Amino acid sequence: MFFNVKELDEAYELAEIATEVPDPDTCSKALMDAKVSALTETWQRSQAYRKHGYREDVIHTIHNKRLKMIREATTVAEVKEIMSEPKPRYDGNTFSAGRFSIPEEEMIQWSLASLRAPIHGEAFERYMELFKSVFGVDPRDPELEEPIRLEVEDDVELSKQRSS
Repeated sequence: MFFNVKELDEAYELAEIATEVPDPDTCSKALMDAKVSALTETWQRSQAYRKHGYREDVIHTIHNKRLKMIREATTVAEVKEIMSEPKPRYDGNTFSAGRFSIPEEEMIQWSLASLRAPIHGEAFERYMELFKSVFGVDPRDPELEEPIRLEVEDDVELSKQRSS
């Protein structure tokens, strides 16, 4: 039986989410409900990013960072802040991230925004800064041998197309 990376990552992440459901004896019902809701939303976001074709390694990094933050949250307000969309603040010169910001997720959000309309100026520089922090290279570097892409093609779909 053949499994592709995406299917394995999905199964692994679902299993991780199941193990993160808190023991009812360790927190209030309100906090437990907030965490369960956050875990469900984490799964849904990962699935949405996969549908857009983003790299599995980036999605899995977001997933792991979010699970760690949810696990460590001690209040419902913290869980809600963790789950709010990445909202970088712009002070007129630069962007800054919130305390629960995940760079990989903010990078995906900038990528999605660029699909709706071109991003310019400081927004483009923020995207490049995030890309460099995530991948360790500047995609504009002329000495870069192969381009690094945030999006990938589904390996199963490619193999089906080739065999047709």
